[in-house]
Amino acid sequence: KLLNEYKNKTYNKESLKIISKPFLVLLVLIGIYFGLKGFDIEQEYVGIIDSIFYVLIVIQSAYFITRFVDLLTDWYNKNVALKTESTLDDEFLPLINRVLKIFLYAIVLVVILSHFDQNISALLTAFGVGSLAIALASQEIIANMLAGFIIMVDRPFKIGDKIKLASGETGFVKQIGLRSTKIGMVENDVLLIVSNSELMRSRIQNFGSKRK
Repeated sequence: KLLNEYKNKTYNKESLKIISKPFLVLLVLIGIYFGLKGFDIEQEYVGIIDSIFYVLIVIQSAYFITRFVDLLTDWYNKNVALKTESTLDDEFLPLINRVLKIFLYAIVLVVILSHFDQNISALLTAFGVGSLAIALASQEIIANMLAGFIIMVDRPFKIGDKIKLASGETGFVKQIGLRSTKIGMVENDVLLIVSNSELMRSRIQNFGSKRK
């Protein structure tokens, strides 16, 4: 019991370190900004200083939030995911974490551009056209990502399952990623990497989570 309490205290200290440094940097930036307000600064430099600190504070705030999201993800992994029989949350958490960070920094970009009176509509239009061009050029990658998502939800196999591919290879599922699935071969120590779209199109025999 004492050992568990010590581990929890250690974990709490490590957790605080994850968010304390970004938070302190944020407080320092805010403190310096308001501290400069007390000085008699020429009007032509006031706008420049305001803009610089605005950008720094917004970016640092976003970084603090991402570290807080990492903390929540780590807490969920150690306190919830390990206690559940399903591995679905283990596989989806990194994806959700990554998507949230991308979404957050996209918001940061829009907020900063809005501060400098940039035309956000034109930017979003250009971004949409660019995204369409990238999507057309990356159809195979998108197909693999969609297939990976379907595999995680439909669960034709999971990590630890012994499967046999249509080509005859047999192995244990080591990792299910967004783009590909890694399979450890039974015959040797080779790690076979198969694209998710290929797995979705082929017939697979699943022998369950038997171990060698």
